[in-house]
Amino acid sequence: MVVVDDDKMVEEILEAFLRRADYSEKSFSDPRMAFDFIKENRDDVRLVIADLTMPQMTGVQLSEEMTKVVSGIPVILFHGAGPPAIC
Repeated sequence: MVVVDDDKMVEEILEAFLRRADYSEKSFSDPRMAFDFIKENRDDVRLVIADLTMPQMTGVQLSEEMTKVVSGIPVILFHGAGPPAIC
C-alpha cells in the first residue's frame, strides 16, 4: 500500500492508522517519488491512498499517470474538505 500526502501530519496519521490495522505501507510526501516507487514495485503495490490536492501533482494526475504504466491498482483520493473518492 502506498500513501501520498504533502501534509506530513496527515501522512503520519494515515501511517499509524494503517499499521494498527496490520497493513504494510510506504508513504511519500512527494507524488513524483511515489509514482517512481509504484512503477518500480508495481507487483507489490495493492492500493494507493493519495491526497486530492498536492502542489507538485494532484491525486487525480497521479492516478492518470499510473494508469499509463500500471493497471489494476485501486486509488483512493481524499481531501480534508470532503469524503474520499475511489477510482
